[in-house]
Amino acid sequence: MSLSTYLESWTALGATLRQARALLPNPGTLKGPARLLSGPLKGTLDEFEHFLANNEFELALEALVAVAERQETSDECWEMLARAAEMMGDDSAAAECVRRARAARRRIENELKPIVLQAFRDVRAGASTDRVVADPNLDRRFLDRCRTLGAATSDYRLNWVLYNVRKKGLSEEDRAKRSHEIPRERRDLIDFGVELAVCYVQRQHGGVSVDRIVCNPDFAEELEDKAKEVSPGFSSLDYRWVALGLRKRGRKRESGGQVAVPNFQTVARVTSGIVSELPTTGGVYLLEATRPLFINATSNLRRRIEMHLHSGATGLPPWLYEGNGAVLLKVADVPSGKRQAAMLQAIKTLKPDFNYLESAAQAA
Repeated sequence: MSLSTYLESWTALGATLRQARALLPNPGTLKGPARLLSGPLKGTLDEFEHFLANNEFELALEALVAVAERQETSDECWEMLARAAEMMGDDSAAAECVRRARAARRRIENELKPIVLQAFRDVRAGASTDRVVADPNLDRRFLDRCRTLGAATSDYRLNWVLYNVRKKGLSEEDRAKRSHEIPRERRDLIDFGVELAVCYVQRQHGGVSVDRIVCNPDFAEELEDKAKEVSPGFSSLDYRWVALGLRKRGRKRESGGQVAVPNFQTVARVTSGIVSELPTTGGVYLLEATRPLFINATSNLRRRIEMHLHSGATGLPPWLYEGNGAVLLKVADVPSGKRQAAMLQAIKTLKPDFNYLESAAQAA
């Protein structure tokens, strides 16, 4: 490791420990004695500051962990401590911090649940939990109501708690729901664009799941901005609702019966010159370079490839695909009633780079 690289890693580690320190609760709320520590350590913030100033990072981490474990420390703080431990190569400390982060998350979310349920009931107007989270207008009302009721946490956490109470904690009356429908013909214009946008956001944020993308207002806005470039003309709710649908589509892929991978035939290199030669009928198609890039189905192949080319000269947006080589269009003639199943089987088998794969989405 070069001196400059070593200094950069030192600086990054110090900054990470500082961020963890900033996430601690009021230091006057320590409970009980510190656990058994190295040598004469007492586990105080003064010790942490001393060790950090002298670049004694292992001792600084130990002191800060000793302070954190005597407080009701947030999961964000424990996750930052885990990151610092990983940077130092201390796998045991990192694993312990991750365990504590999960425990803190459960504690905080259980505390928030009564407020979240009350806010949901106050603003939902018959909408489902999914609809409240995905609809920016309803979601803003929900978040404001949570704050009025005393919640002091991030928008993301409030949305995440609401999103998960649908699994457990809703009464039959709560489950009466107003959903959201997009006509089938319109779905043909938006589904593929949202999937490409979801793939982009996942790549930018460590494989975050589609559920967490929609629950995080910043990620959801990022998703929407990219989807608009490929599939313009839809509402914010439309883009987010289609994204949530990818989760259910993934389950269908896993639970589906034995379906053959469609027989793709090469049509041409993807360029603007091929559009007029393509049929207006449907099928399942594959965009491929040195490996499969993207698979989808459409009711109108000419219109779909024209939309792909509108997003980028290769048929894929440059913010997602940076390749310089030729991208080939391959098409399989599949009857409309079997296209979805054939598409899902092809995605499962060929694992294209830019399709949503639920198994690859890591819950942050």
